[in-house]
Amino acid sequence: MTTSLNIFESVYKLTDTESVCTGNLMMLKVVVKRWAHNRPEDDTRVEEIAREIDHSRRVDGLISLAVTDEGIVCWDGLHRFKALCRVPNPPTNVLYHVWMNPSEDELKQRFISINKSVAVPSLYIDKTSPSFKRNCEQIMKNCIYLYKDHFSSSARPIEPNVNRDVFLEFVSDFLVEHPTMESGSFIRLLREANQRIAASDLTKVKPKILEKCQKTQCYLFLKHVGLRQILSSVMNEATPFD
Repeated sequence: MTTSLNIFESVYKLTDTESVCTGNLMMLKVVVKRWAHNRPEDDTRVEEIAREIDHSRRVDGLISLAVTDEGIVCWDGLHRFKALCRVPNPPTNVLYHVWMNPSEDELKQRFISINKSVAVPSLYIDKTSPSFKRNCEQIMKNCIYLYKDHFSSSARPIEPNVNRDVFLEFVSDFLVEHPTMESGSFIRLLREANQRIAASDLTKVKPKILEKCQKTQCYLFLKHVGLRQILSSVMNEATPFD
């Protein structure tokens, strides 16, 4: 497979429309876009992967790209691709899975299939308005800035941490119930909830877990906490959580 721009060179043909290829990274940096249904990259994670690539001189697995009517999109492996682009002297043995002209539904089904073990926010799979996505993403950006030590990419984060995508799904569901709430209002609500949890009885929380919460001043992701219930309580000015 060779495009008109000679971006890819086929290594192994999988089907009539799919191949494993090497690629011209200088060109790919310019033309590759994030697939519309993929989540935005986590900059902290990108930096971590970039350091690992620079150290190991390799990129694990295939980076999945699709050539569509909208251009070349990265639909799986976005963090690895963005990290690769940041490495000063990137390795040249990187392999890409290149899919020619898949339909949107085909991409969605393949994406869901290969991510079955990972929580993929419905925000990026279901049809949602661009403004709703932007609001959710702005909230996530603010939350990660405020509580960065508590967000994890692990499917099973250690308490008192939370998986980034699981929390994004929580934010999305909450905003569906409260569609007029904007980022600033949600953050104020979250801070008030955090204060109420901090003032509650935490004697049953393990010392090591509580130590981290006290250090970061973030109690939101303790497992015994019903965060949705607390947020609703704050909104309704009900009796503070205890």
